[in-house]
Amino acid sequence: MVHRWFAGTTKSAMERHLEFVLAAYAELPDKPPTRARMRAQRIPLDKARIEQLEHLRRSTGIGPQALFTGAQDAPAGVNSNAVYAWLDGRMTHVRADHYDYVVKRWHTIPARLKLTPARRARLVAESRRTKVGWTALLRQVGLSPQELSPTDLSQWANGNIASVRSDLWELVLKAYAALPDAAAKSETVEYPYQGGRSTGERRTFTAQDRADLEAERERTGVSQTELLRRVKADQPAGLSASKISGWINNPPGTVPVRLIEWTLAAWRSLPDKAL
Repeated sequence: MVHRWFAGTTKSAMERHLEFVLAAYAELPDKPPTRARMRAQRIPLDKARIEQLEHLRRSTGIGPQALFTGAQDAPAGVNSNAVYAWLDGRMTHVRADHYDYVVKRWHTIPARLKLTPARRARLVAESRRTKVGWTALLRQVGLSPQELSPTDLSQWANGNIASVRSDLWELVLKAYAALPDAAAKSETVEYPYQGGRSTGERRTFTAQDRADLEAERERTGVSQTELLRRVKADQPAGLSASKISGWINNPPGTVPVRLIEWTLAAWRSLPDKAL
C-alpha cells in the first residue's frame, strides 16, 4: 500500500494510516551523509579565513599546539597538526563545523596587551604607592604560581616580556587599585645619594633598584639566602636574607648604600643559571 502511495497509483488513503506511516518515519534516525553531502559542507580556506586564524594566533599569543591543550571536546580529526596544515596551505578546504570550532576556541582565550613603557611604569608606581611587592600582592589575589608568579611580575616591570594576557594584567591592576596608600613612616627620611660607602649612609631605594634585584635573582636562580652563603668577600654586617626580601616585597623609602650596592654586585658576580 505504501509503495503505491509513492508510485502515485493511489489517489487517497485513510487518514489514520497516513498518520501512522508518517509517525513511523519520524522515529527513524537520519541517514549517514553521503560523500557529496560532506563535500557540500566544506568551505574554502581562502585568504580572509587564513588571515582570521593568523590574527587570532597573534592576538592571543597561543599557537595551534597550545590551543588544543585540554581540548577534550575537539571533533575527530581536529587537532594542532590539522590547523598547522590549514595555515601553511597544505589544505585548501575544511569542514565548516571544524573551522568554527577552532575559531570559537581561539576566541575564548584572552587577548594579549603590549607591555609599553607607560604600562610598566604604572605597575611599578602602584607597587611603590602601596609598598606591596609582587609576592605579597599575589598572596592577596590568590593565583597559583602556575597561573602567575612573582618572577612573572618582575619580568613585566623589567620589560623582559613584550606582552601579557589582558585578563591577568587587569587582575593585577585591580588588586593594586583596591589597596590604600602605604602609611608614611615618620622615622624614614629620604636622603639624596651623594656617593660614598659608609655603612650608615643611606640613599633612596628606587623602583629600578628593586627591578635589578629581582632580575639578578631570576637570572642566576640564586635566592637571597643562598647568595649570602656563596659570596662571603666583603659581606657587610647587618645584611640578611630577610632584609633583602623586605627590599623586594615591601620596598623601603631608603636603604643603606653599602648594603644595596654589595647585594647587587654579589648577584652580578654569579653566572647565569643552568638551563
